[in-house]
Amino acid sequence: MNIHELTLYRDETGASEFKIGNRQRFMVEMDFSEAEKNGGIRAGSMNFSQCMRLKFPLDTDRLEKAVQKVIDENDALRVVLIKKEDGFYEKVVEHYPFKLNILDAQTGSPEENLEKAKEIAMENLEIPFDMYNELSIRLFLIKLGENDHLMVWIAHHWIGDGSTSGLVIDQIFRYYEDINTKIPDHATFMEFIKEEYAFEKTDKGLQQIEYWRKELGDYKKLDMTKTLIGERASGEDRFRSFSKEKPDTIAKAFRTSRFNVMLMAFHVAVSAIVGADDTLIGIANANRTSRKFLYTVGYLAHPIQHRIRTTDSDKLSDLMIASKKKFSENMSNAKMSYFFDSVQFCITYQNFIAGAESKEQNIIPVSIPSKRVMEHFYLVVFENENDISLCSVSGPTFTDKFYESLIRYMNITVDFLITDGNATVADVKKKFCEEK
Repeated sequence: MNIHELTLYRDETGASEFKIGNRQRFMVEMDFSEAEKNGGIRAGSMNFSQCMRLKFPLDTDRLEKAVQKVIDENDALRVVLIKKEDGFYEKVVEHYPFKLNILDAQTGSPEENLEKAKEIAMENLEIPFDMYNELSIRLFLIKLGENDHLMVWIAHHWIGDGSTSGLVIDQIFRYYEDINTKIPDHATFMEFIKEEYAFEKTDKGLQQIEYWRKELGDYKKLDMTKTLIGERASGEDRFRSFSKEKPDTIAKAFRTSRFNVMLMAFHVAVSAIVGADDTLIGIANANRTSRKFLYTVGYLAHPIQHRIRTTDSDKLSDLMIASKKKFSENMSNAKMSYFFDSVQFCITYQNFIAGAESKEQNIIPVSIPSKRVMEHFYLVVFENENDISLCSVSGPTFTDKFYESLIRYMNITVDFLITDGNATVADVKKKFCEEK
């Protein structure tokens, strides 16, 4: 199918080409930059996925119609990239005829079939999208057995942030159950981008830009060679479990959120490993705090740049209070947080697992390892029923030993916040060395 022969969406002015959003541009440029370092070869490192095992009698025609409706209703899923002299633009296909492909992984036992399906999913995840000539999404099924399929959703990060997978999967199964169900009202992605650029020129927008100029103007990026601990990593995503109970106890004591506890512990860990007393952590703030964009599919997440200064003598309790205050200030200026981007480490609190409640669906999330080549480190926090999963999303620069050290420092910080109100950063470092 020639994507350029399809009818395009036009706005109220008749325009069919639009300047891409700020975070879209960041993801596109990162993709091409990584390709340059890789000899011009794009490796799909900016792709993300969500896989769900469907263990019930699946009506594939019904699923295809549900996916088609989701694509029809979300403009971010139908964008195509355009390169012009003054930068990147995008056009939106009015309607894209979706066909649900079904692959086969039935090679042996149920366990062997699942492993084969994961291999197929990972192979597809590593295939780069031709952003200029095709949609940046893939969705297909892999048959594992009778009434047993793996549904694989893959997209390029320029068309969606971390919340996008959950929103898309949720809508698919809502429509699968009832094609006429109502999704909560929300603005389109093109409306978000238009509003984003308009806000930059307002008094509030200019005030926020000035806030970030003062906040980040003298910040010096960290020496990332300090993360080269041990052998280079494979670049695959790594998962570790983390207790919910302890961060919740701390959050209650400091009248804050579990996320803020994890953020402060992340700061202490990065500071200790890199040997820096001034650290900046990006927080993937989705502008979904606005009800207007709560259910909008697209890349809405701008990283708030959370900067904290630490010394060995600082009490962890004081840092917790300072971090909480700084987070509040940053959130008040969140819309323009992408200016003066200095992010090297980032944390995002996500729940990719979504789906309509159903009496007939047995849907099981399946993790597919992803290989990365990026020079940023993302700590993705997933909430499970009984604990938290911490997923590292990074390139091989960030070694397995670095990641293990990071988790250990975070655990020690959280333990001290519960057991010793006077514990300092120096105490965390000492405890880390004693446990080696």
